[in-house]
Amino acid sequence: MIKAKADAVLITKPVGTEALYDFQIGTNGDILTEDQLDTSILVSLFTDKRATPSQMVSPLRRRGWVGDLETPGDLYGSHLWLFEQARLTATVLARIGGLTKTCLKWMTRDNIATEVTARATVRTSSVDLLVEIKKPNSPAEAHLFALWENSGKG
Repeated sequence: MIKAKADAVLITKPVGTEALYDFQIGTNGDILTEDQLDTSILVSLFTDKRATPSQMVSPLRRRGWVGDLETPGDLYGSHLWLFEQARLTATVLARIGGLTKTCLKWMTRDNIATEVTARATVRTSSVDLLVEIKKPNSPAEAHLFALWENSGKG
């Protein structure tokens, strides 16, 4: 994973009603970096971690990142995708927060963060995920993600 002080600076580009992330390029043609964790958080949360047979019976529907085949003990991503069609109960929201903390645990293990907290809440049109990361000798970072925005509005 990318270490602090070497994380790529991202810019958001609106595309219709959605937004895409892109790297910010400096005048010398290199990707700009800063002391932040944006790309590390995005990759950790929104790369689909392979589901186990107990989570998804059909092997063809288990998703996952192909690179995990080479590193079976160090799997990338999260299982947030398993909740895309779940009924939003207090238990499911707590599990989403717990899974978020689990997929970001590498930050405390690698001493990039001293603490990671996550909380999922329901808003009228989405599930919001608030991630707070306390870093050693740096200001804390807070990130808010709208998950499954307008879910069920078909």
